[in-house]
Amino acid sequence: MPALFSCSKQSSGKARRLAKALAAVFPGSLFVSRAGKSVDWLVSFARYQGLEVLVIVSPLEGNRFEWRGIAVSEGGWLESFSAEVSVVKEASWKKLVVGEVSMDVRGKKAADLLGRLLDPELVCSEAEFAWTEKGKTVSFRRGEAELGPSFCVERVSFEG
Repeated sequence: MPALFSCSKQSSGKARRLAKALAAVFPGSLFVSRAGKSVDWLVSFARYQGLEVLVIVSPLEGNRFEWRGIAVSEGGWLESFSAEVSVVKEASWKKLVVGEVSMDVRGKKAADLLGRLLDPELVCSEAEFAWTEKGKTVSFRRGEAELGPSFCVERVSFEG
């Protein structure tokens, strides 16, 4: 079953190869249908202050999805994080309307980075946004938010 590999033109070859390898290794199930084709995975890159953030979204039961991510610096891996995301409504893969998102973030740098990436001033024009850190959990509560240009990437299909 083909997977959807999504990567920005700015991403390094090393990060692209890692994304492709991870998407092939992780077990996946149906994520979304696009143009009549089944898709297992959504792999996206974002850039923030010289860092590349690799995010892999995979489906759980119902309207729940898992995000796995790795923040990549030029010198190597910085942090990794994972999150469970409940999607209230999905208009398209670029635009999600979410309720409350609780994230188990491994590493404060990744938490700070993710918080900045999801900041509505950087990502979308209007959103309800607040986050607090409680131990290893970062909670996001937001309204309708559009994933901006840093997440708006070209799509490449490949066999896993």
